[in-house]
Amino acid sequence: MSYILSENVLGIDHLAVAVPDLEAAVSWMKDVLGFHVDEMRETQGRTSGMKSAVMRLGPVTVVLTEGIGATSQTSQFVTNCGPGVQHVAFRVRDLGRAVRSMQATGMEFSSPRLDSDGLSQIFSTRDKSTGLMIELIERRDFNGFRDENVQRLFDSLETQELY
Repeated sequence: MSYILSENVLGIDHLAVAVPDLEAAVSWMKDVLGFHVDEMRETQGRTSGMKSAVMRLGPVTVVLTEGIGATSQTSQFVTNCGPGVQHVAFRVRDLGRAVRSMQATGMEFSSPRLDSDGLSQIFSTRDKSTGLMIELIERRDFNGFRDENVQRLFDSLETQELY
């Protein structure tokens, strides 16, 4: 079977890592690995929240997340799976094409398509065999993260009680 995704992927855009203590994780990434903090944000849902730090080291981006409150999907992830990789984001040339090819292989998505200026994203459901959630992300001359996309993702996962 030929996968269109393989022709569409430009590389790993970032890793999202759920942690129980954001401050300690940021310190470790800076002091031990040499990453720098690119941006910090706090996202509030209807019943919970999340703090995050975008960390960069050359071409490598890691997004650290800590849940605010026990009902946060990030807190639930850490409680159920332990700290670690929450999702892997593949940067793609054409998000619509990538979604269609992945749906053809049976992948289901837990978020709607999240579009904003310079950025489009979608998140898969968590795979039971690997524990991974996959993000597909298309960037158009924008390398950061949009608050509205983070908020819409958080709200979508919170509503579905997914982590």
